Amino acid sequence: MKVNMESSILLKPSYEGEPPSTAGSIPLSVFDKVTYDTHIAIIWAFKPPTPPNTNMQKGLQKVLAIYREWAGRLRMDENDRPSILLNDEGMRFVEASADWTLDHTMLLKPSKTLLNFHPTVKGVHELLQVQITRFTCGSVVVGFTFHHLVADGQSTINFLIAWARACRGLHKNPLPLHDRTIFTPRNPPRVEFEHQRIEFVNKKVIKEHPYPYPNSDDSSNRLIMHKVHFTREFLTKLKAKASAGRNRPHSTLECLVAHLWRAITQARGLNESEMTHVRISVDGRARLNPPVPNEYFGNLVLWAFPRAKVKDLLQEPLHFAAKLIHDAVSNVNDDYFNSFIDFASKEEEVKDLVPTAADKLVLCSNVDVDSWLKFPIYDLDFGGGTPYIFMPSYIPVNGLFYLLPSIVEDRSIDVFISLFEENLVQTKRTILLKPSYEGKPPSITDSIPLSVFDKFTYDIHIPVVWAFKPPTPPNTTIQKGLQKALAFYREWAGRLGIDNKGRPAILLNDKGVRFVEASADCAVDQAMPLKPSVALLNFHPSVKGVEELLQVQITRFTCGSMVVGFTSHHIVADGHSTKNFLIAWTRACRGLDLNSLPLHDRTIFTPRDPPQVKFEHKTIEFKNKKVEHPWLNYTSDGLVIHMVHFTLEFLTKLKAKASAGRNRPYSTLECLVAHLWRAITQARGLNEFETTHVRISVDGRARLNPPVPNEYFGNLVLWAFPRAKVKELLQEPVQYAAEIIHDAISNVNDDYFRSFIDFANKEEEVKDLVPTADADKAVLCPHLEVDSWLRFPIYDLDFGGGRPYFFMPSYIPVDGMLGLLPSINGDGSIDVFISLFEENLATFNKICYSLSP
Repeated sequence: MKVNMESSILLKPSYEGEPPSTAGSIPLSVFDKVTYDTHIAIIWAFKPPTPPNTNMQKGLQKVLAIYREWAGRLRMDENDRPSILLNDEGMRFVEASADWTLDHTMLLKPSKTLLNFHPTVKGVHELLQVQITRFTCGSVVVGFTFHHLVADGQSTINFLIAWARACRGLHKNPLPLHDRTIFTPRNPPRVEFEHQRIEFVNKKVIKEHPYPYPNSDDSSNRLIMHKVHFTREFLTKLKAKASAGRNRPHSTLECLVAHLWRAITQARGLNESEMTHVRISVDGRARLNPPVPNEYFGNLVLWAFPRAKVKDLLQEPLHFAAKLIHDAVSNVNDDYFNSFIDFASKEEEVKDLVPTAADKLVLCSNVDVDSWLKFPIYDLDFGGGTPYIFMPSYIPVNGLFYLLPSIVEDRSIDVFISLFEENLVQTKRTILLKPSYEGKPPSITDSIPLSVFDKFTYDIHIPVVWAFKPPTPPNTTIQKGLQKALAFYREWAGRLGIDNKGRPAILLNDKGVRFVEASADCAVDQAMPLKPSVALLNFHPSVKGVEELLQVQITRFTCGSMVVGFTSHHIVADGHSTKNFLIAWTRACRGLDLNSLPLHDRTIFTPRDPPQVKFEHKTIEFKNKKVEHPWLNYTSDGLVIHMVHFTLEFLTKLKAKASAGRNRPYSTLECLVAHLWRAITQARGLNEFETTHVRISVDGRARLNPPVPNEYFGNLVLWAFPRAKVKELLQEPVQYAAEIIHDAISNVNDDYFRSFIDFANKEEEVKDLVPTADADKAVLCPHLEVDSWLRFPIYDLDFGGGRPYFFMPSYIPVDGMLGLLPSINGDGSIDVFISLFEENLATFNKICYSLSP
């Protein structure tokens, strides 16, 4: 499909009476000089009836007589000042046609297709350009480009309204104010703020280009402009949440920008110690004292730069970001504008500086907001009615987003966001799924009291992610299979609460699990990282502050691949139980029955009479509420999750070395953990007299006597804590560490489990204790924790289109946390996901494959 250019001419102003001199000029103000030196391109679409091109052309010429700057040129005046020469050379007016209907052409989101509907903005001398494109259906698209050095958004909207009124035979009232010399510095000047690093930057800095990504063709090819629609209902809830505790709510702009800033930062997967800011335009007309009339024509904008550490922005509630934005915008006041005028008017100060409003393809880790929310863009009537589409053209700048009132005119908002493909995941639907029963549903007033193993495990959701290549089953198949499985595993559809006897319990109220359907406008290989990063958080529902005990997100990609994100609350079930549920779910999706039914009775762990507490549980599984821990002084800034692949050949050699002199070799888990414990301890550079331990989960099903069936659903895990002095751990050979680990795991036996049951049931003993299974620790140093999935058939989970081609835990940055998974190769090799500080990673990488003693 091609757009045909019918004519392209220069339009000059049409004056009533004698034309003015074409030798005049208007010097640029300090606000003009510091803004973007570029054309801004926007597009409207109108349904028939539409006025003829001649009407629009004549109206444009009439209004150019009032706004002469647009028909001029940017040059130096006779005093060698950057100026707009009022030479009436004219603006570009293009007439075009398309041999198809508008609906077949216009996309509802910016794309390169839109570049066909306005004149090019590259290398043009004209300061304003208009293109009228007519379609066979009678619709019209108006493409409009204007040079930002001439006018800001407020001035441009005044001009557009004047043009629309002129097309309808109406006069422009009131007239524009053209005097750009009104911004004079004070005498003496009072520069009270740091403008050199805010509005200006040294020319040398720009040349060195320290941005995280280059402005390359490769960068622009990976960029996508994405449209998101926010309903009025959503915005109302968002505003209430972001303004919690305030007498006067934050503005809609502040609340929505806060929400988007956090969402984009999370989607980008930034390092949590990195700084990020938002660039927000602030109109000075009402902020200067005395105010400048709205009719002022030119630029009168500075910028607010709310900034935060990624960690704080994402961990603090929404109102934290909203307040940062509100305060930053409020601080760009009369004092700030006058300070800027004083600074920018000092020629010696600014001669080696350039504006920070420079051309960049990539703003990461920052974002830039262009808001049109207060502009009556849908009241631009050229004589045939208001437009039904308005949007920016294709401007691929990573981190730039536009806010526009929605075309439905119900106070909803459309946001056009430019991001890299891998950052874009769009939620299409989110619902609560309830169990699907065969026959009469059970009572929803029942409950299951938590066992002692449930009460003292991690109070947190565990998120994991699988990826499947096509063909994949439809979402309805996955949804129905999930509902069938929930009928047998009702706990997941319930809620944590207190039963009628005052006990912590799972309420079997069938309130449902969270089920999210999402899509990404790219192939899975472009979006899914091969190691845990913040980007993975896009592929499963948030685990913060949710009451659902299980959540599923299905994300579809343009290549046909599918990612399943799954989060489960650990208090409901351990890894073994969750694995049984997942197998049941996938079998249900394939139309198969469950192999065996789950055992739901959590009251089987009764204490002995009399109790026999033989071990020191008070400092192992429990700790005193009042105990202060040194790790609380640590920060998680600088944590990296690193993936290491251990081949079967390496593991065989390691196992032989660690088991030297034994008739029965240690397990692969024991040998690999021993190796990693030593390598990480060495990489951390710990004091040799320090004690370090590893926390290793031990499943009690086979260790209790009599054994508990594998079908038991709930938690039945305690932990082994092999420990050693750093000096001995590093000086002794690897079999020393392997033996410590083996013995510690072996000691978590029937006697130990029974002793724990007896102790944990003593209410007086445990009332002032809390679990050592603390989900809030970001730093385990000098210790480690191991989460092993080695025995779980995670790659046999087939929803109906074949097994997954990879599986990984989500992004959980806890220093010293290890996740062990069977490799996707299926050849007996192992992938380990290790969370370490960046300063320790280089040393670890040097030694992690070394088999030296």
